[in-house]
Amino acid sequence: MINPAGGIVYHTRALRYRNTLWRAFREETHQWLSEWNPAEQDLLIVGSSGGYCLQPDFLSRFRSITALDPDPLTRFILRKRFARSFEWDREDYFFSKRGHLSPVGIEKMVRRYPSHAILFSNFLGQLRCLDNLLDKPERFADWKVTFRECLERAGSWASFHDRLSGNLEPLISASNSSSSDLVTDSGLVDRFYPSSTRASGTQTHELLDHLTGDLFPGFARRFLKWELTPGRFHLIEAVHSNGSAQQLGKKLSAESASREVSSLG
Repeated sequence: MINPAGGIVYHTRALRYRNTLWRAFREETHQWLSEWNPAEQDLLIVGSSGGYCLQPDFLSRFRSITALDPDPLTRFILRKRFARSFEWDREDYFFSKRGHLSPVGIEKMVRRYPSHAILFSNFLGQLRCLDNLLDKPERFADWKVTFRECLERAGSWASFHDRLSGNLEPLISASNSSSSDLVTDSGLVDRFYPSSTRASGTQTHELLDHLTGDLFPGFARRFLKWELTPGRFHLIEAVHSNGSAQQLGKKLSAESASREVSSLG
């Protein structure tokens, strides 16, 4: 219910800001998602929360939607906001029983949803807040290797996630908002935080690194600005991949075979 990445605090912020401070980010996210065209008819949303950054016409593109979120308020809020049915999965595919990030669960999740497109909804950038990954950066590095390998076996996927956050506003324009591949943290600072703004007055500007800069090598990406609370800005990176027809065919065949085995059992 209460954690650094969501829960009641996040729902309260959404109630207060989603139609004001968050409006521009929500509209830009919707535009980006409209350009994602997965072949799958079913969707898995990882970190669904209340779906505050999603729009009904995006969700209507899918036959079924499974929401993956441990927050018990999510079920009520999603149904109320979108007036459609959702399936629910509260299993933790990311953390061990000791509360540490574990690579085992992500493999299980991809196997469990072979015919679903997967949307990581502002989730991956929160992992460092849920585990003390700055003290154990090798744990996150190992997990990210497994994560990338699992996505290669999956079909269509998309993610929008935090890269940097702080009290300094990123200056994003049509000319600098896209990239064809990875952009380093120092590259982001040079691109979106000019030295003139970093040195303004006597105010101290600190940017939090969400450790997601190396997640999706080889994919185009877009950068968005989200003013989460007044004066607190998040630089969001958005990346997606459409699974090939061959991948989808293999996934559907595997799912069909699994159902046949289950029926025989």
